Amino acid sequence: MSSERRTVLVTGGGRGIGAAVCLALARDGWDVAVNYRASRPAAENVAQAVRRLGRRSTAVEADVGESDDVARMMARIDEDLGPVLGLVNNAGISLRATTATQTLDDWHRTLAVDLTAPFLCVKAVLPGMLSRKQGCIINIASIAGMTGGTIGPAYAAAKGGLIAATRYMARDLLPYGIRVNCVAPTLTETDMVARMDPALKERILSGSPLGRLIQVEEVAEVVRFLASDAASAVSGECIRLGGG
Repeated sequence: MSSERRTVLVTGGGRGIGAAVCLALARDGWDVAVNYRASRPAAENVAQAVRRLGRRSTAVEADVGESDDVARMMARIDEDLGPVLGLVNNAGISLRATTATQTLDDWHRTLAVDLTAPFLCVKAVLPGMLSRKQGCIINIASIAGMTGGTIGPAYAAAKGGLIAATRYMARDLLPYGIRVNCVAPTLTETDMVARMDPALKERILSGSPLGRLIQVEEVAEVVRFLASDAASAVSGECIRLGGG
């Protein structure tokens, strides 16, 4: 890390992978903006934990699938913490369905949160990154974006699109000093997975050589590396946490 203060925005930072990422980046010297949509107490708790680590932090509400909300969020972060030089697009939803049962409303909702929202957040942080000729963007995708997964066609399409968008943006932005990478974990021990049908979860885990869920801290450590100066030559990569 350089001695310059750097601010990172973590969307969906109040719980699960997002919360673990906030703390890992704070330990690495980042000031952290913790985005949330509905659970303010959880986001405030994460922000307080970041401050206990000696970094500045603010919890900021926004529906990152709405461009007006994103613009308002960015203005608040700039006022509280300064320009955003790191972005972790972590917020997401998973609405279980099959091809036959996937509704058009849920298709649009999934793509809005899991694919359009990362694009809106990238667009929002780009002016500051371009003017400083530095920045890192990390998208949290899923192994489902490579394999199709088990959640449904909308989720697979959104995560696959996010991986493809990562690769395009990496080529497009690296000449301006902005790195873009992606992390694609398999089943991770989060609230979302806790609600999964136990038989389905067991069937998925039985096919994994690792034989257990990925831990949120394991995902956060990969994000921490990608956000660090140690990864200055890494861009356009999608790092799988597939458990073998």
